[in-house]
Amino acid sequence: MSAGGDMRYSLSRASSQWQLFSQERAEAEVFEAGIPNQIDVRRLLLLHFGLSIRTQRGMPPVWIESDSVAPGFTIDADGDRERLMRGSVLVAEFPRDRSSRATRFSWIADADPDELLASYQHTGGKPLLSKWVQPPAPQLTCSECRAYFHAERKAEVPPKLLEIPGAFLHRCRICGTYWIDSQGKVAKAVTPEEALRVFPELGAGPQ
Repeated sequence: MSAGGDMRYSLSRASSQWQLFSQERAEAEVFEAGIPNQIDVRRLLLLHFGLSIRTQRGMPPVWIESDSVAPGFTIDADGDRERLMRGSVLVAEFPRDRSSRATRFSWIADADPDELLASYQHTGGKPLLSKWVQPPAPQLTCSECRAYFHAERKAEVPPKLLEIPGAFLHRCRICGTYWIDSQGKVAKAVTPEEALRVFPELGAGPQ
């Protein structure tokens, strides 16, 4: 399998599990997940690639719950792995990471794979994922160089230097202008001194 670019994925059977690995060009394989049950492989692949499906179709992203495990499941953390358990039965195994894929998988572990695929392909996430569909991200514009940035977790978004209720301070990577976004619309360019007045915690001013 290939997700485009230099990243490739492989699925193999080993140690009573279906195991998913990723590999960048000239790099070693990275373990992504282990699934004992073959039907769960479809759910795993949809969890892994579902966001790409929606992105390619211009749909808002789906961020499945990662703060708490679904009822009936527990997480068993061991070293660099975390295991999703139903009682004493292993459901899936993942690398430990901040997004807790084991926790997210718990919310779709009992989903019908065909309905899950249909949900990823539906703009509103119906019938299974609607509560996790995120609102469309606003497009921000630097008022100096007119560069556009998408206000979601993407590399081209200028980093937020500071945040106060209702306003963010950014610096445009294209022209270097400091700007304040207060409504997710056109950003207002400001001088470092103006930024300091709005964000007094800057102290000596933006660096």
